[in-house]
Amino acid sequence: MSACLDTSAVIAWLRDDPGADVVGDTFARGRPCMSWINAGEVHYVVSRASSRGDADCLMGQLRADVDLVDATGTRVLAAAAVKAAHRMSYADCFAVATALERRVPLVTSDPEILGADIEGLQVLAIGGGAPGGRGA
Repeated sequence: MSACLDTSAVIAWLRDDPGADVVGDTFARGRPCMSWINAGEVHYVVSRASSRGDADCLMGQLRADVDLVDATGTRVLAAAAVKAAHRMSYADCFAVATALERRVPLVTSDPEILGADIEGLQVLAIGGGAPGGRGA
């Protein structure tokens, strides 16, 4: 496993935004992981911007190329602990908790994550910003 992807990384890759090449390199280095919570957020963003069919197609690609990590009770509590300690969206907390659990860098452009000082978290910052901004 090469890294953990958050929503902003996948959206940057899809849109060929700044940092898309870094995400592509992550795929080339090995199978990245991603929380199902973040995958759901990607589905929502793509459905809203394009169509449910496009979002479903993308989910098929993600299932083939990404280790999608279930939101087990333990992982939900780990994300809740991140949420309690840091000011960020709950979905972002799942990305952080997944990267910490897997001990891999988190690929992100999300300013909430980039601005947080989280012990043990390795971040691979890419350009671009959050996926369509908060409330996308």
